[in-house]
Amino acid sequence: MPVSAFSARLVTAVADHVRFFAAVWLSVRWATGSASEDGHLTMVPWKTGIMCAGLVTTHTIMEMFYGLVLLGPESLASVKRQQVAMDIQNKALMTSLVGLILHLAILAAGLSYWGVFGPVFVSESSTTGTWMDDLEVWMMALVQPYAEFWAICVLKDCFSMNILHRKMHNKNHQFLHSIHELHHNYAINLNNINGSQIDPLDLFLENSIGPFLLVCAKWALGLTPQVSFLAFYTLVSSEGSTHSLNPYSVCYYFPPRMPSSREILDTIYIMPNRILISLRIHGIISGKDTKKTWIPTTMS
Repeated sequence: MPVSAFSARLVTAVADHVRFFAAVWLSVRWATGSASEDGHLTMVPWKTGIMCAGLVTTHTIMEMFYGLVLLGPESLASVKRQQVAMDIQNKALMTSLVGLILHLAILAAGLSYWGVFGPVFVSESSTTGTWMDDLEVWMMALVQPYAEFWAICVLKDCFSMNILHRKMHNKNHQFLHSIHELHHNYAINLNNINGSQIDPLDLFLENSIGPFLLVCAKWALGLTPQVSFLAFYTLVSSEGSTHSLNPYSVCYYFPPRMPSSREILDTIYIMPNRILISLRIHGIISGKDTKKTWIPTTMS
């Protein structure tokens, strides 16, 4: 039974935050090996792959719930609800979605195996003390990964979204334009299901390139060339929310904010040349999310 716009926004904010932080907690608790003497937990490759696969799967399930159950006429156009209903019956799209899930799972497992993902630091043993002590320990373990997530966003915005992505929407750059066309087959009726149609190279240049750039930056600065798995995990989840049909979906997991993208959604048509990172920062300050704010919608 669809609910009002206010209720939909509230339910989305609570559901997205609980789902994300519960999954992050599970990642640290389950997807890590034994702790070293200095309190570092290394990631288990096959478990990191499963965590990424599970993340995309939960995004898909929530997309069905949002489009078919939660969001009504007040909060979502009927054509978008009809689109997700058709998409879940489209075998080609579901095959693309499964392919994307496998792609991310293999990528995460490979990066973990080759040591690209750094260990998670825990300040004390989580097996002692009360459950509140345990919660505090694991939440503190998220501080560095969340900072790395923002570093990834900055690097990705400046290099990929602000340069490569603009070229992808320009027919003068035929190769980049051609690999990006697939991702815009559904234009304004985009959701997490049909959004899974994306060229593997396009996926790297738009999204996966962020962690790669951060590793290169760390190497250039003489730091350990690794990135936190939790930063990568947050990036994948954020991208899933960005492509969601739900206008209230949470992209940056910054409690106690309850961001809404509806007010900023149309700025893409007003300020198409504005740098995305400035909108991200504005979203944190104002409490509004920057989802789908400036990215061109037309393949000119």
